[in-house]
Amino acid sequence: MPDETAPEPAPPSVSDEAKRPTGAGSGAIVERLAIDRLVTFTDAVVAIAITLVALPLVDVAGDIHSPEQFFAQSGYAVTAAGISFAVIGTFWRDHHHLFLRATDYPPLMLRVVLVWLACIVFLPVATVIDVRSASGNRTAYALYLGTILLAMICFRVEEAMLSRSGFLRDSRGRDASKRELLIDWVPVGLMIIVIAITLTIAGRTGLWSLALLVIASPLQRWLRWKYVADAALT
Repeated sequence: MPDETAPEPAPPSVSDEAKRPTGAGSGAIVERLAIDRLVTFTDAVVAIAITLVALPLVDVAGDIHSPEQFFAQSGYAVTAAGISFAVIGTFWRDHHHLFLRATDYPPLMLRVVLVWLACIVFLPVATVIDVRSASGNRTAYALYLGTILLAMICFRVEEAMLSRSGFLRDSRGRDASKRELLIDWVPVGLMIIVIAITLTIAGRTGLWSLALLVIASPLQRWLRWKYVADAALT
């Protein structure tokens, strides 16, 4: 009797697969993968930079015979390293939250991200320069604080580019408004004030003027609340 079993279909060829429609969701997957790759790269660079902040302290600790001697000789270095650690950690947190709200990114933004990363990488160097410079050295302060300011500006430019390209959503999944983006520039304005204060009375404040940035978040929350209240009245 002839074999009546139907032959198994041949596997699809590469050309057949290429002709097959990929579906509307495939583009979103590719965009998410691109964002994830960028975030992974920035995370790696930030992790290296935040580690470099502590390396000079490790070298100093090797020549110290007691904790008291270490903190007596390197108290300012520990303080500066702690400030730089907190600054880099805050930059990473904000950058992470920004890309959680992004659906894609324009190609030009990669250049801005690289400048932002350059600031992060240079911050440990600026920290060492500040620690080893004479007390009240305005050039060292300007280099350190200027690096932070440039990183803050780059971050806000990234946010503006994402919003302008239609790739940024707020916490409720809506397009971010221009008023909300303007409020996000409050820390940049405060940082300019910090630099002005530090360079004017450098010998008295040192890097402690950075404490002024603590009011940035409460001020932004108040401005957002006022914006929502005003919008509800109109």
